Amino acid sequence: LAQPLEEAECEMIRLACRGIGTNESLLYPIICGRSNEDMQVLKKTYFKMYEKDLAIVLKGELSGNFERLMFYCLQAAEEEFNEEYHTEEKAEEDANAFYKAGQGRWGTDEGQIFKILVNS
Repeated sequence: LAQPLEEAECEMIRLACRGIGTNESLLYPIICGRSNEDMQVLKKTYFKMYEKDLAIVLKGELSGNFERLMFYCLQAAEEEFNEEYHTEEKAEEDANAFYKAGQGRWGTDEGQIFKILVNS
């Protein structure tokens, strides 16, 4: 049977969270890389289908850095492309911040790296 894409994705999320353990490799491509609008549609569709908040469901299923990454994505904070904002200087600023959060420091600031990746 054919169904809208967002409904099929909600079913896949539910399947990924069933039983013992979570299929993170199934969640990643569904949650990450969505536009703000697509993320809002996904969250509303999930609630409409299962009467549960997607963020609360994932909070109970995930932990650690993967949980943090998913929650940054669920916030739908992606910057829409704007030529005045997304300049070479901004790219360099993000690259420097990315370096400082990783190789440029003792220990890695995963939260900062996720924030840069999700917002860029």
